[in-house]
Amino acid sequence: MDGLKYSDLYWNSALQASLIANNSLKRRLHPHFIESAIVPVYRLRTRMRLPCGVCDDYSNITVSVMRSLGIPVACDFTPHWPVRASGHTWNVVKGNNGNNLTFGGADTNPDQPHNFDEKKAKIFRHTYAANPELKRLHEEAEYVPETFQLPFMKDVTREYMDCKDVEVVCHVGTGYAYLAVFDKEIWAPVDFARMEDGKAVFQDVGLNIVYLPIIFNSKGEQEAIGHPFLLEYDGHKKEFIADTLTTEKLVLRRKYPAFPYVLPYAGRLVGAEIQASDSPDFEVADTLFRITDGSALGHEIWIADTVRAYRYWRYIQPWHGTHCNIAEVAFYERGSHEEIRGAIIGTDGSWGNNPERTKEKAFDGDLLTYFDAPIHSGGWVGMDFGNPVSLEKVLCTPRGDGNTIEVGDRYELFYWSKGHWVSLGEQVATTVSLVYEDVPVGTLYWLRNRTKGKDERIFTYEEGRQVWW
Repeated sequence: MDGLKYSDLYWNSALQASLIANNSLKRRLHPHFIESAIVPVYRLRTRMRLPCGVCDDYSNITVSVMRSLGIPVACDFTPHWPVRASGHTWNVVKGNNGNNLTFGGADTNPDQPHNFDEKKAKIFRHTYAANPELKRLHEEAEYVPETFQLPFMKDVTREYMDCKDVEVVCHVGTGYAYLAVFDKEIWAPVDFARMEDGKAVFQDVGLNIVYLPIIFNSKGEQEAIGHPFLLEYDGHKKEFIADTLTTEKLVLRRKYPAFPYVLPYAGRLVGAEIQASDSPDFEVADTLFRITDGSALGHEIWIADTVRAYRYWRYIQPWHGTHCNIAEVAFYERGSHEEIRGAIIGTDGSWGNNPERTKEKAFDGDLLTYFDAPIHSGGWVGMDFGNPVSLEKVLCTPRGDGNTIEVGDRYELFYWSKGHWVSLGEQVATTVSLVYEDVPVGTLYWLRNRTKGKDERIFTYEEGRQVWW
């Protein structure tokens, strides 16, 4: 950083110093982020040799290093994402103009966006001084949830975004209430407020997020003290109350929202074709369907009953750069309505000669494996049925995150009513969607995969589609 002194603009710039230091940390640490925390390490010399870590580890390393250089850096965090599991910690550097600039320690730089457009319910900053409100919480509450176990933090939500104060009516006496967001199987508290005069007022709460007001008993057990609600952009609370007298049909195609990392691969379905032929090389082939939807959903492609029987059927992707990425293809016979299987045929090999990405992976019944053709375009997978067969439909599921509906898995749908989740029963998926009849309207829903997986998310059902919260 000595070179900064030769620039009259940069010689005392905290931003420019942090850029140099953060790039140095990236080169030295080669950060590898993991999802679960390892055993805490406090000695900085040891931390600097960690082969992997969570965001807390890299943020704390960055604070230690940069403060030792006189760079004003702090750690900010959101206790729980309001749209997915867990939370996140990052760094801020105080620029010479007085603004706090966010960045990821040993990751993204202060002149780059860091989770810039993601919704956050609450944001706190780690401090040396104890927060008086948190000290009072510890003195008065019978039970304090893990999020607020340490009083050394302060609320900085308003520094980041528009927010509103929220008033919740409480009919449970005195003590403390909490606002919680959904986190996998539980409601996770992200804010607290003292109950006084039959209400609790939560300050500076993030917008366009679903919350549930709760309390904790002395054993740490949660209890809802109101309806879940969506805090809209104008500060209005839209409550979710199950109307069991009015019902509708729900058609469900995922159990978890499709995040940006999924979309480029799901989009590789666009332009793919279902073809049939009487020759193994498809020299003469009939194109029966062309996919135009690149959403991260399973596709149920119905074949007209006027289509004759063929021996060879395939999925082919002629578009450049797609590598015929496909997680699963399944053929269903007309008449029996059952899946039928033949000899697997298609493009041999895989990109990079990876044995886990060959054409067989498109028929292994696992949504987390996929075919990755060795060629940019024209790759295909299919089956030789030995003799002509008439197909009723073809199921195609794109390469993705495994959170679409998977044939053969058992699912259970819940709706929220009167302070708890109510089951609407279990189903074994027979296609790429689930249908639930006579479902109460106006409330929140939660679809669980009872066979496997952990990513699940609450949603509403609006105009025939799932809206995730």
